[in-house]
Amino acid sequence: MDNRDSSRLKYNACAMCRSRKSKCDRKQPRCGLCSRLGKDCTYSAMRKKSGPKRKVLEELETRLTKVEELLEEKGTSHMLPTPSSSQLPKDQPNMPMSETFRMPSSESTRFELSMFGPMQPHINGKEAFQASHTLFPLIPGNSSNSQSSSIGLAFREQLPSEDMIYDLDNIFFEKVYPSIPIIHPNRFLVNSSLSAHLHLPLSLRYMIWCHAALCCDRYYSFHSEFYQRARKYAEVDETTESFGHGIVTLSHCQAWILMSIYELRMVLLPQAWVSVGKASSLSLIIGLNQLDGPSQSVKMCMPPPKDWVEGEERRRVFWMAFCIDQYASIATGRPMLIDETDVCAPSLDYHDVPMALTDCTQIMTTLPAFEQSFLENKPQRTLQLCEVFASEDLSSLSSLAYVCVSASLLGRSLSHTRQIQTFGNDCGLDEQYWKQHQSYYDIPIRILQRLPTHLRLSRSMHDTNAVFANLCVHASTIWYHQQAIFSSKMCRVLDWYMMGNHHRCLLAASQITSLTRMIGDFDLLKCNIFVPFPLFLAARIFVLHLESQPNDLTIRSLLQYLVSILKIMKSRNPSAGMFLSRLNVSNAPAS
Repeated sequence: MDNRDSSRLKYNACAMCRSRKSKCDRKQPRCGLCSRLGKDCTYSAMRKKSGPKRKVLEELETRLTKVEELLEEKGTSHMLPTPSSSQLPKDQPNMPMSETFRMPSSESTRFELSMFGPMQPHINGKEAFQASHTLFPLIPGNSSNSQSSSIGLAFREQLPSEDMIYDLDNIFFEKVYPSIPIIHPNRFLVNSSLSAHLHLPLSLRYMIWCHAALCCDRYYSFHSEFYQRARKYAEVDETTESFGHGIVTLSHCQAWILMSIYELRMVLLPQAWVSVGKASSLSLIIGLNQLDGPSQSVKMCMPPPKDWVEGEERRRVFWMAFCIDQYASIATGRPMLIDETDVCAPSLDYHDVPMALTDCTQIMTTLPAFEQSFLENKPQRTLQLCEVFASEDLSSLSSLAYVCVSASLLGRSLSHTRQIQTFGNDCGLDEQYWKQHQSYYDIPIRILQRLPTHLRLSRSMHDTNAVFANLCVHASTIWYHQQAIFSSKMCRVLDWYMMGNHHRCLLAASQITSLTRMIGDFDLLKCNIFVPFPLFLAARIFVLHLESQPNDLTIRSLLQYLVSILKIMKSRNPSAGMFLSRLNVSNAPAS
């Protein structure tokens, strides 16, 4: 045997051992296996080439060419870029995490977090984003999948594990849904489980997971990543889904509502203003503001609802868009998009303001029904917003409808404030203005007097919407009287009138503090994200009072209590920190 043959034997097995995938002892003239089987022991002259077959390579080259053509058509060279630090939300103080931050275990280890070591007590948004990209890698998607095509390329991110999705969905409907009940729980869970025929946009699903992550220590560090992905998918849908017409859906409107609520909560005010505008515009484009108007005058962009529950869900989506439009206007100081009085506002008769207010609304969608009726598909007749201010019987008013009424009161008080500001420093307010102011002030009083039993706090202590609505009604009272004091100073009205308004402000602020004490054990995670605002108004009244009477220990005690509540809330609701910074408690004179 020459050197070439000995070298070949050193590295190769005989043909029989290779076919049986057995270890060859390379004995000559026959190896052990061939000797036992009585077979010829032969060696191949050349080693078998490793690697893919030429046919496979040709197929891969063809697919790569198609991907390159798609890239040229879409005008982009890459997909899903990691946002720069300027695109990420500002760092917010996070809640302390537990030492062992682990995902639900499964056969796959792609969600194993031990690589990060013990969790630090604070994780900023950028770190969470980078960590999440490690956990949720990009994978090839099916080009026939509607979700894949909506991104513009045949790639999409790996969704969280089924265990994680299950947890986040349950957390959302347990802790977030009570204050944002715009998605029917059972129907959503059924639709989201039909992965083969998924009709829910990924922007909506990611925003649901984002809000759920905010309420849970275990997944808290992922809320920024979920928000970034939701916004990316929503913006991509605007340009790739049928030239933008594909976004005119109820699900996209729900996604933008959840997005704007998150941005208001995290004090991302410019983004929130844009998102609120998109949510409100979509609700108006779809025609959600005229669901219960005359059919011949309503132009719908969606097919009629299949049943009463679907119609009620649309109704709730519109009214939530209406509410966040009011809240965003208060938080940012910018005008409202949905103005309930913009149709015939120029013809308002200030001598009969209550009647004018009930006749000038452009909203022809009735208020939301009771929660039980919505969940159990029990049709219910509800009131129009304008009917609430005129009706004596409010027994059909649900807690969510009460929130809408309170948002309307806050919006009107804001419009009233801007009306005063247009006069400047000189007194241009006439008798009609003062009559209008008195009628505005009477509306919250009449509503509180006619409030049905199920909406009074003695019976609704565990209803997040009823609690929040009561706080907002008292907040609107404070706002009206504060503006009356400001107007009185402009017009040099008698001091006794200003003292009367100041006393009513103190009374409403004390009511807000009392309500907050009554719900002291309430889960703050289930509260409306705008709860800090009425607390801020009440605390500001106390600060102003202490400037003139610094020795009032009772008011000082109430102020300290409200400040402590706002400090507790700001750890999970940064908007509370924003209101707290505007309060200037340090300027209140010490006793």
